[in-house]
Amino acid sequence: MGKSRQYMQARKGARKPDAQLNRRDFIRRAALLGAASGLALSGCTTAYGASNATEDVTTEPTVDASAPGDAGALDCSDTSGLNAAEISTREQLKYVEQTPKPAQDCANCLHWKPVSGEGCGGCAIMAGKFNPRGWCIAWVATRS
Repeated sequence: MGKSRQYMQARKGARKPDAQLNRRDFIRRAALLGAASGLALSGCTTAYGASNATEDVTTEPTVDASAPGDAGALDCSDTSGLNAAEISTREQLKYVEQTPKPAQDCANCLHWKPVSGEGCGGCAIMAGKFNPRGWCIAWVATRS
């Protein structure tokens, strides 16, 4: 009986469900809720390493990406500056220099990063240079 008495006395000090929150508990709960919400929302924006919202993803590449012949003249396949993990990522995402889908290419992908002065561009989710007429399985249409 001694333990149950101690338990009951400890329970007397416990908060009742309908009791009002004091300022300290309110601030603590609000901070925890804010932190949890921030963590949950941060996962939504980093899918495939999403690019910075201030980047200009609609800029046209210096090579006319609409002309299929230009992609053959442009060589963006040099991976000599990439490490094994970066090359593996390109392979896993099945990047190709010439798109198999005419309506989908790097130049009209959300992840496309045009580079001024060069025909090859960059990508927000992969390292290296990419052909504007290239394609991978991570292709996402640009936002209008």
